[in-house]
Order: sequence, then structure tokens, then C-alpha cells
Amino acid sequence: MTVATLRRRLRLIALLLLYASVAGLAASTVLAEFGEEWWIADLFAHFRYHYVLGALLLAAIAVALGRRGASVAAACLVLPQLWAVAAPPRTPEAPRASAHASVRVMSVNVLWSNRRYDDVVRAVEREAPDVLALQEITPQWHAVVDRLAARLPHVAPAGWRMQRSDNVLLSRFPITESRVVVPPNQYRPFAHVEATLAVNGKSVRVLAVHPPLPAGPIHTAIRQANFDYYAKLAAETELPLLIVGDFNITPYSPRFRALLRDGGLRYVHLGWNWPRSWPSASHCCLNRYIRGFPIDHVLTSRHFAAVSGQALEDIGSDHYPVRADLLLLR
Repeated sequence: MTVATLRRRLRLIALLLLYASVAGLAASTVLAEFGEEWWIADLFAHFRYHYVLGALLLAAIAVALGRRGASVAAACLVLPQLWAVAAPPRTPEAPRASAHASVRVMSVNVLWSNRRYDDVVRAVEREAPDVLALQEITPQWHAVVDRLAARLPHVAPAGWRMQRSDNVLLSRFPITESRVVVPPNQYRPFAHVEATLAVNGKSVRVLAVHPPLPAGPIHTAIRQANFDYYAKLAAETELPLLIVGDFNITPYSPRFRALLRDGGLRYVHLGWNWPRSWPSASHCCLNRYIRGFPIDHVLTSRHFAAVSGQALEDIGSDHYPVRADLLLLR
């Protein structure tokens, strides 16, 4: 085989891989929009930033290989990703003059096997939230909750040590009512906490949630049943509402957009620079180099405006904590 023949064959292989990659990226983009109909399709919806990076890389390769049509096709695939990222309604900003109260909300999935208890406590003390939602709280984390309760003295649910839910809600504001709720036909481990807070004399409803990871059709159906419940409750209540926790879904999913739409909800944006709350660097040493996904959220009703939202530093969990500064409007 001559060198010229080898070069021709390598170029042919490169072109085949290029076209197959562009076609695969296009198929993934289309499939992602059918996530409400098929749980596997929904998994494709979460990689929007990865798709942008892949599309730009394929466009550059196509230019290098002299395939202008393929480069244009790859570049055009950036647009639907940008639409999906920008589509979900975000909690709007508002001047502080229109606020009844400022509320700092924090969500931390501690990871039940995490042993960096002091790091979690220090992170909460440093951020000084008014409302704190914790997920994956097991008996070994009870002492940490007690330490945090020194700063946030109101804890839900009542008798939280005996409740079979991994969600605990702590608040600087008085909690006037709380309960553990299992949406219809669901399993107890996926119960969430509902509480009513008295925020400067105004009642605010808060849900601390942790629906399951969509690891197969059954868990996806359970997660969807939880979403349907959140949306129904949000649509029916007249009280200001916050839903906080690890949702195990990105904002780019059609199912997430449906939750916001059906519940009249908005989500606090964590920024445009490839936001992520999972997985953290502690989950795997390679994760410090691999960008992940925003799956921990603060959702708000129309009664709130956003000042800022961001993911915080590593605290030993597989999740980064998230924090949102909100204004409860008059």
C-alpha cells in the first residue's frame, strides 16, 4: 500500500466519522425534545453544553477537511442547544424597594456516605442562609443537623429524627406547620417535607424535595409523579411558594419545562457559564476536569424575585451546594 493510498483511506475514514458524528448529534438534539414521551429520550436533554462543545469541534474538523456543508450543519446545531438553555422561565430580578423581605435559600445534598461533617457546617455558617434544605440525611448526620439548628432553630418536619424521609428543612423564620408527604402511589423513601414559614408576618410555603434519579422507567415514573404533585400544589396555592432540593433533572429537559409551566413556577438561574451542581470533584478525581449538570434547584412562585444564584464550593458530597438570594415581594 502506497502512502497516497493510505492517506486517501484515512481521509475517507475521517469523513465517515465526521458525517456520522454530525448525524448523531442532530439525532440526539431531536430526541431530547421527546423526553416527556420516553424516559430514554429525556436523558439526551441534559447534555446541551456538551452538544455545543461537540458541534463547534465538529464544525472546526469539517473546515479542516474542506467540507463546508458539514461545517455549516454542525454550527447550526448550536442554535437548538442555546434555545433549550434559555427556554425555561427564570425568576426575574426586581428592585429591593419592592421587597417585603430578603430571603437567602440554600440546598445541600450532603451525600449519606460523606464524612466531611465540619466542611458542611462551615459552608452553611459562611453562607448564613435563612432557609436550608438538606437531602440524604441519615442517622449519622443527626448531630450535624443539631449543630446547624443552633443557627437555624426551626426544623421540619416535627420529630424529624423519626421520620422516614431524607429531607430536613431548617429555618431562621418560625415554622408554623409541617408534614412529610408521599405523593400518591409512591414509595416512602421519596417523601418530601412541606412546611409553612412565617416570614416577617407573611406565610410562605416551602417544599424540601429529593425525587429519585431517573435510573430506568420505574424511577423515572416515580420522579414524574412527584413533579406532577409539585406542579398541582403550586398551581392551586395562593401562598408564596418555594420548592428547594435535588431534583435529579436539569432545566434543559422538557419534563422540567412542563413542571414550571404547569405549576406557574420559575427557577433561579445559576449563571450561563456552564453551571453545574453535580457531580462534584469529590465524587471522582476526574470530575475536576469534566463539567457536569445543574440538578439542584430553587423554584419560586410569582411572589419572588431573584438577586443571585450560584453553586458553591466542594463540601465532600457528590453535589455542590446551591444558594439563592431572593426577594419576597410585597
